[in-house]
Amino acid sequence: LVPAVMTAFLVESYAALSRDPNDLMIILLQQVALQLATNSYPSVNAVRVNVLWLASSTPSLVSASYGILVKQWLHNYLARKYTSPQARLRVRHFRNPGPEHWKVFEIATKLLLLLQPALALLLIGLCIFTAEVHSSIGHTTVPVVAG
Repeated sequence: LVPAVMTAFLVESYAALSRDPNDLMIILLQQVALQLATNSYPSVNAVRVNVLWLASSTPSLVSASYGILVKQWLHNYLARKYTSPQARLRVRHFRNPGPEHWKVFEIATKLLLLLQPALALLLIGLCIFTAEVHSSIGHTTVPVVAG
């Protein structure tokens, strides 16, 4: 869920890093910039927001991939393909040490620890982004995010 939300924000903010060639104002400003021999760079806040949101995507994608692995492992562990009680007991006895040996439950609990910094980076970037869009939106977003 977090990567899906981040993708929506990244699509919106990524545009701030590049110039829109169809915008007349940008074309005029480019001509002025060429005359003044200066380079045009994205704003500092646009770079900050994109760095925060891209940094936020890494732990959330790692968490999602580990979550899929844990879910597949548990699905195979809990699969009931055998009909006789004796066969189910033999399979359970054989598979029982697996979760402790592979530390499946420890991995599952640590997935939340990966998502917390990802969410924090996403929300910090959201505060910077909304403050740049309009100051009143930023003044509303920051207290809500801060709790």
